[in-house]
Amino acid sequence: RPSSDFSAVEDFISQVDAYVYDGKTQSIIEILEKVRPDVVFHVASLVLTQHTPEQVESLISSNVPFGTQLLEAMVLAGVKKFINTSTTWQYFGEENKQSVNLYAATKKAYEEVIDYYNDAHDISVISLVLSDTYGIGDRRVKLINLLIDAVRRDEKISMSPGDQIVDVSHVYDVVRSFESAAQDLIEATSTVNLKFAISGARLSVKELVAEVERVSGKKINAEFGGRAYRIREVMA
Repeated sequence: RPSSDFSAVEDFISQVDAYVYDGKTQSIIEILEKVRPDVVFHVASLVLTQHTPEQVESLISSNVPFGTQLLEAMVLAGVKKFINTSTTWQYFGEENKQSVNLYAATKKAYEEVIDYYNDAHDISVISLVLSDTYGIGDRRVKLINLLIDAVRRDEKISMSPGDQIVDVSHVYDVVRSFESAAQDLIEATSTVNLKFAISGARLSVKELVAEVERVSGKKINAEFGGRAYRIREVMA
């Protein structure tokens, strides 16, 4: 977008083609007709674990209209292979049919749009369901980064009781999964609509703290129970 911050990709932005999306469907149509990629990887999303009323519009516009415009442009450009990024937060509750938060609900709503383009326009789709991810260069305020900072600064970190189970995948494994999905789409002989979960190391938050301590060789001053579980916390 015209307002995008390129600092996170400044090391390689000169090696790729970057295009401007102005919010209108026509701009994506023009990009897709020019590029005509073999496979589209859709990894753009606004992720909010908890939202405010002021964030509702941006959350929905990021996770539903943009992706719909992208699929429409694919149809017009004759591009037929699409990889979507889903989240485990779409599978909550006793029957795994509820959304943890509004972010997950928008992701689930978008998959109804995907199903339409798959059925009506023969767009082949693989959705990869992600849980927690980590790796070098991660700028997000995620638990593993917070634990690493606590080690470096030798500061106390206030945590939940720590009994929830997390599933963490290294970014390199995630990338390999996307590459594998792309290869599956390229080799497919008919239209497909598939979904796979990417699973890495599965352990409790307490066990994750112990693992960071083991790797760093330092004790973390973790205050378990210092803060409550989040509303609608995913325990497993």
